[in-house]
Amino acid sequence: MTTPKEHTKQVSETGHEELMDAIKALQVPPSTRSKEDAWNMIMQSIATTVQPKETTRINSLRVWLTTAAAAAIVVVSCFSYLWFSRVSVSSPRGVATDVILPDGSTAKLNADSWLKYPKFYSLVGRKLKIEGEVFFTVTPGRSFVVSDDFKRQVEVVGTKFNMATRGSTFKVACFSGSVMVSNPGSERVQLGKGEVAEAAGKTLKVSKDELHIADSPGWTNGEFKFVGVPLSEVLTELERQFNIKVAAMDFNPNGRTFTGYFTKSSLEQALELVAQPMSLRYEVSPDSTVVKIYSNK
Repeated sequence: MTTPKEHTKQVSETGHEELMDAIKALQVPPSTRSKEDAWNMIMQSIATTVQPKETTRINSLRVWLTTAAAAAIVVVSCFSYLWFSRVSVSSPRGVATDVILPDGSTAKLNADSWLKYPKFYSLVGRKLKIEGEVFFTVTPGRSFVVSDDFKRQVEVVGTKFNMATRGSTFKVACFSGSVMVSNPGSERVQLGKGEVAEAAGKTLKVSKDELHIADSPGWTNGEFKFVGVPLSEVLTELERQFNIKVAAMDFNPNGRTFTGYFTKSSLEQALELVAQPMSLRYEVSPDSTVVKIYSNK
């Protein structure tokens, strides 16, 4: 008689023998592949299974990066267009031009002058750039800034002022309210009605000028007044206002100073007003485009 433990052992041994007999009975088809070939086939099968998922991830990342880059380019382009796009207005020789700015402020450009301001003026800000001479009547509001190529600058809130900038010449006159004037290398100065700031190298010279106590500069009405300025500046203004060429034939106009005025009513009258006090004579070409000025000596 067998015990339960011995019976279990006999059953296990019998099952093991039957399993081994079944394995021996299996017929595995013959193969000419080596172990290395079989291993390579297994690895290739694994790679084939994994690769599409990895490729899908890479492609998705590339699409996302491309989309993000395109969006960034659009944003930067729009910002650049808004910030840097400018409206330009120019006034040719012989002509004064009136401009109404988007905020209602006005600018009167003297002959041979130009003005630039942002196309999206209200969004970017009231920041303008000029060359030449411009008289501004500023509507109260945010800071109103006018600069030139030399980074000389005028800042106001609401007032009337005249700004002239041509090369080294820089002159600002206040006609109402107050303006802040700055010149690189010098302290900022504040001007009140009737005060003038003029660049003298890197400094600003401030003075009172009775010519600027009126509501607007004389040139806006066709009157050009001068006090102790080189005659060459007067001749240059004649050229600018009448679109002519003026040539001093037998003297140096830089060596003489002029105090007086001329008007834009006619070229002949303007020449008389300049030549007579200076004891000069002049000749005008038949087409009125060239004026030759001689000393009476």
